[in-house]
Amino acid sequence: MYRKICALVDGSAASMHALGEAVKVAKMSGASILALHVVDLLRMEREEVMVWEGEALNEKVREAARQILDDAKRAVAGSGVSFESKVLSNAGEKIEDIVLDEVEDSGCDLIAMGTHGYTGMMNLLLGSVAKGVLRKADVPVLLVRMPE
Repeated sequence: MYRKICALVDGSAASMHALGEAVKVAKMSGASILALHVVDLLRMEREEVMVWEGEALNEKVREAARQILDDAKRAVAGSGVSFESKVLSNAGEKIEDIVLDEVEDSGCDLIAMGTHGYTGMMNLLLGSVAKGVLRKADVPVLLVRMPE
């Protein structure tokens, strides 16, 4: 069935819920999990979060990424599923392209990701990594929406 599942984690409840579903699939198929976090430096600039400069900003970004991946590791711990994690960042590329390049490079054969389920104007304003991944992925995508 599946050998390696790429679970996208961003610290949101939706991504952690998708990670939980990825663990279920991994247990059934004997797959391992790669928890992938992509730091969106361009979004940080657009949202004017760039109040930190140089190394101080880099350390804040690294600490936030470590926390997200530590949370993911704790969520998988005790499941018996093999776990690894990775942090990437963009330098102008679309997040979905970074994700799909890593999926291919890592040999993942399933992508699991959460979605907030935005529609209408919110979807237009925020865009959607999920939509981009779905449109371009060469492997199956497990898209998990948070229960209401």
